[in-house]
Amino acid sequence: MLVHKNIRKKFLFGGFTLLLVVSLIVGTFFINSKSVSTSCQADYPSLPSPMLAETVPFSLNEQILNSKLVVDASVIAVMKDEERSYIPEAGSAEAMIDAKFGNGVHTFTVRPVILKVNEILKGSSDSEITIYISPIALDCSPNFKLEDRLIFMLSQDDQGKYFPTTAQDGFYYISKDNKIYPAMVTNFLEKYSGISLNDFKNTISIEKGADK
Repeated sequence: MLVHKNIRKKFLFGGFTLLLVVSLIVGTFFINSKSVSTSCQADYPSLPSPMLAETVPFSLNEQILNSKLVVDASVIAVMKDEERSYIPEAGSAEAMIDAKFGNGVHTFTVRPVILKVNEILKGSSDSEITIYISPIALDCSPNFKLEDRLIFMLSQDDQGKYFPTTAQDGFYYISKDNKIYPAMVTNFLEKYSGISLNDFKNTISIEKGADK
């Protein structure tokens, strides 16, 4: 009789332990599923129109074609705006206008944003790069924050510095649940809103291949 009681106790203890383990697994899964909420385009507010220029919407294919570098990257830092100056090239129309009206040095403001490159989708670059938001886009580009992750369409100037290929529609947010949301939802880009990151990267690869 004592043997049967011991077996029964072991059976009950084993059943309780199994139930506890299952409960912990289910609970962990439930917590993890709740920790990453479902994303939507509304999580990324529409950008204002630029005050100093008119924007022309581009298709994804056009953006890729005109970009030197396309990357999946995370924001490391948004630096203070920098004021720069330049003197028009001698003999240029701008230099002649300056000579006529007594101008000499022009100043403009750019905003440096430092990125950590997670994956290169077109071109080549270092693992960390700095992009510069141009004067015409300062009032209408995304309000970048630390650890924001996006697909960036980028070009290079004569000095090798990176800048966005377009003022607004060349940025694509990557949500926590790995979906894509254009920073600017145009008629060309609305079909990409909410698609998976992998599908979007595959689309970029296909579009890039079609341009060769």
